[in-house]
Amino acid sequence: MKVFEKEKFQTLTVFILFSILLYAPNIAFAGEISLPDFLQLVKENNNTLRSSVSSLESTYYAVRAAVAPQRPSLGVQGSTNTVTSQATENTLSAGLTGRIDISGTYGPQEKSAILGYRIQAERHADLVNSILGAAEEVFWRASMARENILLNEKILAERAENLRVTREKYKQDLIPRLDVIRAEARVEESRSLLTQARADYKDLLARMVSLSGGSDMEPLYTSLEVGEYPTRIDFEETCQMRPDIQALELALERSKVDRLLASKGLAPTLDAFMGWTIATDGDFVTPPDNELLLSLTLNVPVTDGKETRNRVSEKEEIIRASEQELLARKDEALAEITQAHNRLEKALALKATKEKEVLLADEELRITTLLYQEGLGSQLDLLNAQTDQARASTERLDAMKELYLAVVDIKKACGNYATEYTDRQNFRY
Repeated sequence: MKVFEKEKFQTLTVFILFSILLYAPNIAFAGEISLPDFLQLVKENNNTLRSSVSSLESTYYAVRAAVAPQRPSLGVQGSTNTVTSQATENTLSAGLTGRIDISGTYGPQEKSAILGYRIQAERHADLVNSILGAAEEVFWRASMARENILLNEKILAERAENLRVTREKYKQDLIPRLDVIRAEARVEESRSLLTQARADYKDLLARMVSLSGGSDMEPLYTSLEVGEYPTRIDFEETCQMRPDIQALELALERSKVDRLLASKGLAPTLDAFMGWTIATDGDFVTPPDNELLLSLTLNVPVTDGKETRNRVSEKEEIIRASEQELLARKDEALAEITQAHNRLEKALALKATKEKEVLLADEELRITTLLYQEGLGSQLDLLNAQTDQARASTERLDAMKELYLAVVDIKKACGNYATEYTDRQNFRY
């Protein structure tokens, strides 16, 4: 009899495993990828980051265009003049024009333009930090979701076996019909949870595809052990690593340069011009053939309707606003780092607690199952033990996920993704 029951159990187990494989999400063609490879793929193929790189490159050319008027310009001019009763005169001339920087505005103008580029570069690095942090979070969520599928498959198999034993006992008139109904309800509940777990996993895989620019993949299976993460934080050093704070510091510096430029609103200007006539058939041309024309034009503004004074006041207010924004952002950064550390400590403690609870729940379920199969325990005790074991296993998985997400939080708060994945050597300035 025992041999027969063993064969039936093996047959049922094979059937359950076959059903799981049959209804599993169709991801056989999705390649597995490790976390470092996934983050590198996101860095290279994420469309938002690509757009940001193009915007940064356009800012570089905007800087070059902004300082172009500081360079001398060369022009060629052709003209034809006809006066009544006189012959037509044709002239081809060339001229070199440039403004001499006697007020010292060229240097600040170029510096302001370059600072604008550097601010944009730090904002790009901050975007890298944000998107790569989100990518690692999705990677670990997907890994935990796959573990949740395996857990629910195991629970379903155990409850299916319990249902088989319960039906055998019912056939032998050892237990009431109610026990069978309860066992069937638990199987259906487990099947529903498994379906939901598979759907959640597919959603997270779709998110991975979106972040990586359309590549089908799934996380490479690894042992659930958290790697290295920051444990001791130097706040000043962290501020140097965080691109959002660097961007605000550069914005403050630029606002000071812009105030200097605004104060030069009434500065005198000196324009120089050098021209010569290349060819002409006229009698009166300035300058005549084979002659060189040199001219200097000095312009000294006297008043501009208080525009300069108001511009300076505007820039001073912008400086004050930039200073306060920088201080506020540093306070927020300190709070984010502190909260991330607290979350990490809480997650570590919770993980240790849940692992102990799982060990106790597994042992309780093992003993309760043996008692029930020998007819020494009630089905209600078995169902309660199964529920406790499933809850403990799920909570342990949630605790592990919380630990991974806490590590991601602290790495984002410290700007680690920006430091590791931003190609600063490609920045123009």
